[in-house]
Amino acid sequence: MDIEKLLLKVLNDEASSKEYAALESWKKESEENIKLLQELQTKHTDIQDGYKDYDKNAAWHKVESRILQSEQAPQHKPAYLKWASLAAILLVGLYGLFHFSNQEPAVPKEYKSAEQTMQFALEDKTDIWLRDGGSQLNVVSDFEEERRVALIGEAFFDVAHDTDRPFIIELDNQDYVRVVGTSFNLVNEGGEFDLTLYSGVVELHMNNRTITLHKGDRAKKINGSLVKYRNNDSNITSWKSNELVFDNINISEAFEVMEAHFNITIDYNSRTNNLEGCAIRSKFTNENLEGVLSELSDILGFNYKTVDGKVLIKDLACN
Repeated sequence: MDIEKLLLKVLNDEASSKEYAALESWKKESEENIKLLQELQTKHTDIQDGYKDYDKNAAWHKVESRILQSEQAPQHKPAYLKWASLAAILLVGLYGLFHFSNQEPAVPKEYKSAEQTMQFALEDKTDIWLRDGGSQLNVVSDFEEERRVALIGEAFFDVAHDTDRPFIIELDNQDYVRVVGTSFNLVNEGGEFDLTLYSGVVELHMNNRTITLHKGDRAKKINGSLVKYRNNDSNITSWKSNELVFDNINISEAFEVMEAHFNITIDYNSRTNNLEGCAIRSKFTNENLEGVLSELSDILGFNYKTVDGKVLIKDLACN
Protein backbone atom coordinates (compact mmCIF):
# COMPACT_ATOMS: atom_id res chain seq x y z
CA MET A 1 0.00 0.00 0.00
CA ASP A 2 1.35 3.46 -0.95
CA ILE A 3 0.81 5.13 2.43
CA GLU A 4 2.41 8.41 1.28
CA LYS A 5 -0.19 9.04 -1.43
CA LEU A 6 -2.98 7.82 0.81
CA LEU A 7 -2.04 10.25 3.57
CA LEU A 8 -1.83 13.07 1.04
CA LYS A 9 -5.34 12.32 -0.22
CA VAL A 10 -6.75 12.27 3.30
CA LEU A 11 -5.14 15.60 4.18
CA ASN A 12 -6.55 17.09 0.99
CA ASP A 13 -10.08 15.61 1.54
CA GLU A 14 -9.90 13.51 -1.62
CA ALA A 15 -9.80 9.98 -0.17
CA SER A 16 -12.51 7.37 -0.79
CA SER A 17 -14.18 5.32 1.95
CA LYS A 18 -11.90 2.35 1.13
CA GLU A 19 -8.84 4.55 1.41
CA TYR A 20 -9.99 5.86 4.78
CA ALA A 21 -10.38 2.23 5.91
CA ALA A 22 -6.87 1.44 4.71
CA LEU A 23 -5.55 4.41 6.64
CA GLU A 24 -7.27 3.14 9.80
CA SER A 25 -5.49 -0.19 9.41
CA TRP A 26 -2.16 1.58 8.97
CA LYS A 27 -2.78 3.64 12.12
CA LYS A 28 -3.21 0.44 14.16
CA GLU A 29 0.21 -0.86 13.16
CA SER A 30 2.11 1.36 15.62
CA GLU A 31 1.84 4.31 18.01
CA GLU A 32 4.36 6.20 15.86
CA ASN A 33 1.99 6.07 12.89
CA ILE A 34 -0.86 7.53 14.95
CA LYS A 35 1.31 10.30 16.36
CA LEU A 36 2.64 11.30 12.94
CA LEU A 37 -0.84 11.42 11.41
CA GLN A 38 -2.23 13.53 14.26
CA GLU A 39 0.58 16.08 13.96
CA LEU A 40 0.14 16.50 10.22
CA GLN A 41 -3.65 16.72 10.47
CA THR A 42 -3.46 19.37 13.21
CA LYS A 43 -1.10 21.58 11.25
CA HIS A 44 -3.16 21.16 8.11
CA THR A 45 -6.40 22.16 9.90
CA ASP A 46 -4.85 25.23 11.57
CA ILE A 47 -3.62 26.56 8.28
CA GLN A 48 -6.87 25.89 6.45
CA ASP A 49 -8.81 28.00 9.00
CA GLY A 50 -6.94 31.13 7.88
CA TYR A 51 -6.68 30.24 4.21
CA LYS A 52 -7.57 33.01 1.74
CA ASP A 53 -5.55 33.56 -1.42
CA TYR A 54 -2.84 30.93 -1.55
CA ASP A 55 -3.04 28.40 -4.38
CA LYS A 56 -3.57 25.21 -2.36
CA ASN A 57 -3.64 22.90 -5.39
CA ALA A 58 -0.27 24.17 -6.58
CA ALA A 59 1.29 23.63 -3.16
CA TRP A 60 0.04 20.06 -2.88
CA HIS A 61 1.12 19.38 -6.46
CA LYS A 62 4.69 20.23 -5.46
CA VAL A 63 4.45 17.88 -2.50
CA GLU A 64 3.15 15.05 -4.66
CA SER A 65 5.92 15.62 -7.22
CA ARG A 66 8.53 15.23 -4.51
CA ILE A 67 6.88 12.00 -3.39
CA LEU A 68 6.91 10.62 -6.94
CA GLN A 69 10.58 11.53 -7.31
CA SER A 70 11.36 9.65 -4.11
CA GLU A 71 9.61 6.56 -5.49
CA GLN A 72 11.91 6.53 -8.52
CA ALA A 73 15.06 6.80 -6.38
CA PRO A 74 16.74 3.69 -4.88
CA GLN A 75 14.62 2.35 -2.02
CA HIS A 76 17.33 1.82 0.57
CA LYS A 77 16.51 4.62 3.04
CA PRO A 78 15.16 3.65 6.44
CA ALA A 79 11.41 4.14 6.84
CA TYR A 80 11.74 6.86 9.49
CA LEU A 81 13.90 8.97 7.12
CA LYS A 82 11.31 8.61 4.41
CA TRP A 83 8.57 9.84 6.75
CA ALA A 84 10.75 12.70 8.00
CA SER A 85 11.26 13.87 4.41
CA LEU A 86 7.52 13.75 3.75
CA ALA A 87 6.82 15.77 6.91
CA ALA A 88 9.40 18.40 5.93
CA ILE A 89 7.90 18.77 2.46
CA LEU A 90 4.41 19.12 3.89
CA LEU A 91 5.56 21.73 6.40
CA VAL A 92 7.06 23.81 3.60
CA GLY A 93 3.76 23.77 1.77
CA LEU A 94 1.87 24.58 4.97
CA TYR A 95 4.21 27.50 5.65
CA GLY A 96 3.29 28.92 2.25
CA LEU A 97 -0.39 28.64 3.11
CA PHE A 98 0.17 30.36 6.47
CA HIS A 99 2.25 33.15 4.94
CA PHE A 100 -0.28 34.10 2.28
CA SER A 101 -3.36 33.68 4.49
CA ASN A 102 -2.03 36.22 6.99
CA GLN A 103 -1.62 39.04 4.50
CA GLU A 104 -3.79 42.13 5.15
CA PRO A 105 -7.20 42.00 3.42
CA ALA A 106 -7.81 44.34 0.49
CA VAL A 107 -9.26 47.76 1.33
CA PRO A 108 -12.90 48.06 0.24
CA LYS A 109 -13.28 50.12 -2.93
CA GLU A 110 -16.90 51.14 -2.45
CA TYR A 111 -18.89 52.42 0.52
CA LYS A 112 -22.65 52.99 0.35
CA SER A 113 -24.98 54.02 3.14
CA ALA A 114 -28.41 52.52 3.71
CA GLU A 115 -31.02 53.68 6.23
CA GLN A 116 -28.44 54.99 8.69
CA THR A 117 -25.41 57.25 8.51
CA MET A 118 -22.25 55.27 7.76
CA GLN A 119 -18.94 56.21 9.42
CA PHE A 120 -15.53 54.76 8.50
CA ALA A 121 -11.84 55.59 8.10
CA LEU A 122 -9.81 55.24 4.92
CA GLU A 123 -6.32 53.81 4.64
CA ASP A 124 -4.73 57.22 5.30
CA LYS A 125 -6.77 57.72 8.53
CA THR A 126 -9.19 60.13 6.87
CA ASP A 127 -12.56 59.94 8.66
CA ILE A 128 -15.73 60.00 6.56
CA TRP A 129 -19.42 60.07 7.41
CA LEU A 130 -21.80 59.08 4.57
CA ARG A 131 -25.31 60.44 4.95
CA ASP A 132 -28.09 57.87 5.09
CA GLY A 133 -30.24 57.20 2.06
CA GLY A 134 -27.74 55.78 -0.42
CA SER A 135 -24.80 58.20 -0.44
CA GLN A 136 -21.83 56.48 -2.08
CA LEU A 137 -18.06 56.93 -1.96
CA ASN A 138 -15.74 55.09 -4.36
CA VAL A 139 -11.99 54.76 -3.75
CA VAL A 140 -10.40 55.25 -7.18
CA SER A 141 -6.67 55.17 -6.33
CA ASP A 142 -4.35 52.91 -4.35
CA PHE A 143 -3.54 55.68 -1.80
CA GLU A 144 0.16 55.06 -2.25
CA GLU A 145 1.11 57.86 -4.64
CA GLU A 146 -2.18 59.77 -4.56
CA ARG A 147 -5.41 59.89 -2.57
CA ARG A 148 -8.44 60.02 -4.84
CA VAL A 149 -12.12 59.21 -4.26
CA ALA A 150 -15.47 59.97 -5.94
CA LEU A 151 -18.67 61.01 -4.16
CA ILE A 152 -22.34 60.74 -5.07
CA GLY A 153 -24.66 62.06 -2.37
CA GLU A 154 -23.64 63.79 0.86
CA ALA A 155 -20.69 63.23 3.18
CA PHE A 156 -18.64 64.90 5.88
CA PHE A 157 -14.85 64.65 5.46
CA ASP A 158 -12.17 65.01 8.12
CA VAL A 159 -9.11 64.61 5.88
CA ALA A 160 -5.78 63.48 7.32
CA HIS A 161 -3.04 66.05 6.64
CA ASP A 162 -0.51 65.07 3.98
CA THR A 163 1.14 67.82 1.91
CA ASP A 164 2.86 65.32 -0.38
CA ARG A 165 -0.39 63.57 -1.32
CA PRO A 166 -3.35 65.94 -1.73
CA PHE A 167 -6.79 64.43 -1.19
CA ILE A 168 -8.91 64.61 -4.37
CA ILE A 169 -12.70 64.19 -4.52
CA GLU A 170 -13.99 63.67 -8.05
CA LEU A 171 -17.31 65.33 -8.88
CA ASP A 172 -19.11 65.43 -12.24
CA ASN A 173 -17.24 65.63 -15.55
CA GLN A 174 -13.79 67.19 -14.90
CA ASP A 175 -14.76 68.97 -11.67
CA TYR A 176 -13.07 68.05 -8.40
CA VAL A 177 -12.23 69.18 -4.87
CA ARG A 178 -8.58 69.31 -3.77
CA VAL A 179 -7.50 69.47 -0.13
CA VAL A 180 -4.43 68.69 1.96
CA GLY A 181 -5.92 68.33 5.44
CA THR A 182 -9.25 69.85 6.38
CA SER A 183 -12.86 69.18 7.40
CA PHE A 184 -15.94 70.01 5.35
CA ASN A 185 -19.44 68.92 4.37
CA LEU A 186 -20.07 68.13 0.72
CA VAL A 187 -23.22 67.50 -1.32
CA ASN A 188 -22.80 66.26 -4.91
CA GLU A 189 -25.84 64.65 -6.48
CA GLY A 190 -28.08 65.19 -9.50
CA GLY A 191 -26.71 68.63 -10.36
CA GLU A 192 -26.87 69.77 -6.72
CA PHE A 193 -23.61 70.99 -5.24
CA ASP A 194 -23.00 72.41 -1.78
CA LEU A 195 -19.65 72.61 0.03
CA THR A 196 -19.26 74.07 3.53
CA LEU A 197 -15.78 74.39 5.01
CA TYR A 198 -15.22 73.97 8.76
CA SER A 199 -11.40 73.99 8.94
CA GLY A 200 -8.38 74.36 6.67
CA VAL A 201 -8.41 75.37 3.01
CA VAL A 202 -10.15 73.84 -0.02
CA GLU A 203 -9.49 74.28 -3.74
CA LEU A 204 -12.67 73.84 -5.77
CA HIS A 205 -12.06 73.16 -9.45
CA MET A 206 -15.41 73.63 -11.18
CA ASN A 207 -16.66 75.05 -14.49
CA ASN A 208 -13.07 75.73 -15.60
CA ARG A 209 -12.54 77.90 -12.52
CA THR A 210 -10.47 77.46 -9.37
CA ILE A 211 -12.10 78.81 -6.21
CA THR A 212 -10.29 78.83 -2.86
CA LEU A 213 -12.40 78.44 0.27
CA HIS A 214 -11.33 79.10 3.86
CA LYS A 215 -12.90 78.21 7.20
CA GLY A 216 -16.50 79.40 7.33
CA ASP A 217 -16.87 79.69 3.53
CA ARG A 218 -19.62 78.00 1.58
CA ALA A 219 -19.92 77.35 -2.17
CA LYS A 220 -23.28 76.33 -3.59
CA LYS A 221 -24.97 75.98 -6.94
CA ILE A 222 -27.99 78.28 -7.05
CA ASN A 223 -30.07 78.23 -10.25
CA GLY A 224 -27.13 76.57 -12.02
CA SER A 225 -24.58 79.20 -10.98
CA LEU A 226 -21.84 78.65 -8.42
CA VAL A 227 -22.02 81.16 -5.55
CA LYS A 228 -19.47 81.60 -2.75
CA TYR A 229 -20.48 83.24 0.55
CA ARG A 230 -20.00 83.06 4.33
CA ASN A 231 -21.97 80.31 6.00
CA ASN A 232 -24.49 81.22 8.69
CA ASP A 233 -26.47 77.98 8.73
CA SER A 234 -25.82 75.99 11.92
CA ASN A 235 -27.86 72.99 10.75
CA ILE A 236 -25.94 71.85 7.65
CA THR A 237 -24.45 68.87 9.50
CA SER A 238 -27.54 68.13 11.61
CA TRP A 239 -27.79 64.78 9.79
CA LYS A 240 -24.37 63.87 11.27
CA SER A 241 -24.73 65.35 14.78
CA ASN A 242 -28.47 64.66 15.03
CA GLU A 243 -28.88 68.13 16.50
CA LEU A 244 -31.25 70.89 15.36
CA VAL A 245 -30.61 74.48 16.44
CA PHE A 246 -33.27 77.17 15.90
CA ASP A 247 -31.60 80.41 16.96
CA ASN A 248 -34.37 83.01 16.72
CA ILE A 249 -35.33 82.02 13.17
CA ASN A 250 -38.71 82.28 11.47
CA ILE A 251 -40.91 79.20 11.61
CA SER A 252 -40.90 78.98 7.80
CA GLU A 253 -37.10 78.67 7.88
CA ALA A 254 -37.37 76.14 10.71
CA PHE A 255 -39.74 74.04 8.59
CA GLU A 256 -37.21 74.10 5.71
CA VAL A 257 -34.49 72.87 8.08
CA MET A 258 -36.78 70.09 9.32
CA GLU A 259 -37.63 69.03 5.75
CA ALA A 260 -33.93 68.61 4.94
CA HIS A 261 -33.11 66.93 8.27
CA PHE A 262 -35.98 64.41 8.29
CA ASN A 263 -36.32 64.12 4.50
CA ILE A 264 -40.05 64.91 4.57
CA THR A 265 -42.40 67.58 3.18
CA ILE A 266 -44.15 70.11 5.44
CA ASP A 267 -47.25 71.90 4.13
CA TYR A 268 -48.10 74.92 6.27
CA ASN A 269 -50.10 77.15 3.86
CA SER A 270 -47.57 79.96 3.97
CA ARG A 271 -49.54 82.05 1.45
CA THR A 272 -52.57 82.41 3.69
CA ASN A 273 -50.86 82.67 7.08
CA ASN A 274 -49.12 85.66 8.61
CA LEU A 275 -45.80 84.25 9.81
CA GLU A 276 -43.85 87.43 10.43
CA GLY A 277 -44.07 87.08 14.20
CA CYS A 278 -43.31 83.33 14.28
CA ALA A 279 -39.73 83.37 15.60
CA ILE A 280 -38.33 80.21 17.17
CA ARG A 281 -35.46 79.82 19.62
CA SER A 282 -34.98 76.16 20.57
CA LYS A 283 -32.55 73.23 20.37
CA PHE A 284 -33.26 69.55 19.77
CA THR A 285 -30.74 66.74 20.29
CA ASN A 286 -31.44 63.14 19.19
CA GLU A 287 -35.12 64.04 18.78
CA ASN A 288 -37.42 62.43 16.20
CA LEU A 289 -39.87 64.27 13.96
CA GLU A 290 -42.84 63.72 16.27
CA GLY A 291 -40.94 65.14 19.24
CA VAL A 292 -39.93 68.31 17.37
CA LEU A 293 -43.43 68.89 15.98
CA SER A 294 -45.00 68.34 19.39
CA GLU A 295 -42.82 70.97 21.07
CA LEU A 296 -43.25 73.52 18.28
CA SER A 297 -47.01 73.05 18.28
CA ASP A 298 -47.05 73.72 22.04
CA ILE A 299 -45.07 76.93 21.52
CA LEU A 300 -47.00 78.27 18.52
CA GLY A 301 -50.38 76.64 19.06
CA PHE A 302 -50.80 74.95 15.67
CA ASN A 303 -52.24 71.51 14.87
CA TYR A 304 -50.60 68.91 12.65
CA LYS A 305 -50.98 65.44 11.23
CA THR A 306 -48.86 63.19 9.02
CA VAL A 307 -50.38 61.75 5.84
CA ASP A 308 -48.39 59.57 3.39
CA GLY A 309 -45.04 60.96 4.51
CA LYS A 310 -46.20 64.61 4.41
CA VAL A 311 -46.78 66.78 7.47
CA LEU A 312 -49.89 68.97 7.26
CA ILE A 313 -49.85 72.06 9.52
CA LYS A 314 -53.15 73.75 10.42
CA ASP A 315 -54.12 76.84 12.40
CA LEU A 316 -50.65 78.37 12.18
CA ALA A 317 -50.83 82.13 12.72
CA CYS A 318 -48.44 84.47 14.51
CA ASN A 319 -48.88 88.09 15.54
